[in-house]
Amino acid sequence: MGLLLNKQEGNTMKANTCEIRQGVSCAECGWPIIDACCNDSFLTFADAADWDWWVYCSNKGCKNHHGEGIFQTRPSWVKNCPSLE
Repeated sequence: MGLLLNKQEGNTMKANTCEIRQGVSCAECGWPIIDACCNDSFLTFADAADWDWWVYCSNKGCKNHHGEGIFQTRPSWVKNCPSLE
């Protein structure tokens, strides 16, 4: 289980909108991978509008930082990835 990031709006928290995956990294640069649920304001990111989940490299300088939508398989640039849960 990775670190679950929550978003606060007023006095309430929106839970589990993204997760930094522990032990999973970018094959290009080795930085951690972030799984983001394509909901709320993330849907304004045009490429994410058609996906439920978006995965991207946390390194802004990496070619995989833009990321890509996922359905049932992980992108080839994600290494040490367990099967989808």
